[in-house]
Amino acid sequence: MSNEVTNLKDVVKPVITPHWLLIESYTNPKLVPLLRRLRDSNWKLDAISKEEYSSELMFNYASRLMSILKNVTSILVGKSYVVLNYEVVMFKQNDVENTRFINLVLGLDENGKVWLREISDVSGSTTCEDYNEITTCLISDYSIRRSMGYDHELPNNNAIKETGRYRVQGDVIVEIGTIDINRITSWYEPLVTSLIKWKCMDKFYGELIKHGIDPDLREAYQNPLEPTIGIRLMKRQDERYKSEPEIWRRIENEYFYPLRDLIVKQLSGDGTWTYPVFIEDVRLECHVFSTELETRSQTVTMRIRFNTEDNYLLWQKLGRLLMNHILSDTGSYTYRLGRHEIQVYNVANPITTFQFPETWINDIQYLRPLPPDLVMKPTDYPRVVFVVNRDSKLVLKHSEHGETVLTFDGFYTVEVMTQNKPSTFVGLMNEVAIDKIKQLDRQGGDNQ
Repeated sequence: MSNEVTNLKDVVKPVITPHWLLIESYTNPKLVPLLRRLRDSNWKLDAISKEEYSSELMFNYASRLMSILKNVTSILVGKSYVVLNYEVVMFKQNDVENTRFINLVLGLDENGKVWLREISDVSGSTTCEDYNEITTCLISDYSIRRSMGYDHELPNNNAIKETGRYRVQGDVIVEIGTIDINRITSWYEPLVTSLIKWKCMDKFYGELIKHGIDPDLREAYQNPLEPTIGIRLMKRQDERYKSEPEIWRRIENEYFYPLRDLIVKQLSGDGTWTYPVFIEDVRLECHVFSTELETRSQTVTMRIRFNTEDNYLLWQKLGRLLMNHILSDTGSYTYRLGRHEIQVYNVANPITTFQFPETWINDIQYLRPLPPDLVMKPTDYPRVVFVVNRDSKLVLKHSEHGETVLTFDGFYTVEVMTQNKPSTFVGLMNEVAIDKIKQLDRQGGDNQ
């Protein structure tokens, strides 16, 4: 007779309850056989064979996860997905153990293969029951999709007629939105603000040289987005060992404030705080500030910088300019996003570079030519974004997922991105991929 101890939970077939029948009738029939196997193995991924995963890397990730699994805490079953709530061991040494809880989404791809994705918290579960002390609940696909960063799967004909976030292929998402010219304008505002600073500096510089002052513009051309004027002055005999703040207080009181007040008064027509520059018919007020001091053994450099107040009329003007420039210029573009190739046809590209209108810069007198980097170009913008219309087409290609073609029923802004993934999921997947490279390298060495 064998001395091995048998765990009855491992051999006793579960009782099919009304709750489980409800789960099987609720979920996608293609997912039911996998659900049963997972349930019978206490929801461990060991129940899934290597051939059933979408890739070897996904199988290796699952194996690595099972090697650090401590507990299965709960299960959420949707129509197309299962969320496995695991407690895994992150650190263990002697009696010291550190764990964390993860939410792992399991789904089937277009070929019926299993994929896994770690997500943040998901809410909205209902109708729960315990199986082998593991709580199992129903949840909507919408709640799970939202936790993965999108709202909808593609419609059957791939024709987009509503705004929202759609999963297109693999982990690629498109966000379909109304054309928000204010958002597009915000990408170009920093360079327009820099242009205004140059216009402010141009007027101030002109007054300096009229009064015989020799300003230094090297730093302005080295950093054209935040231009400054340098004015070299002498150190005092007793300042050789003084700190920069002490020297700066003297420079400000003795030179900066009197000089600034005089020139601002001349440029403003007797004003004391600001002086004007113009972008066509929009008046903008220039402010002059002192910034950090550069000290040498015998001299110091007083740095002067410029700023302006926010002006709604200017951003309106910029928005109209961008609308005319962007929407009147359509073309075809190709992007790469990971292993996906994105081809778009007859779209407008809001990420472009062009010169400022001559009417915006024709009053600059002294600082010509402007720096080559001082042009109309966006900053802090999405990596892949474009504007579509009824004649536009988006083609997404992938070696494993094939080709997906999207069409649109009108004007939309389209941003293409990948699903947000927790850093721990990315980190573990990267380790699995590197381990695979190392294994292939060792096999290559053995074959030589």
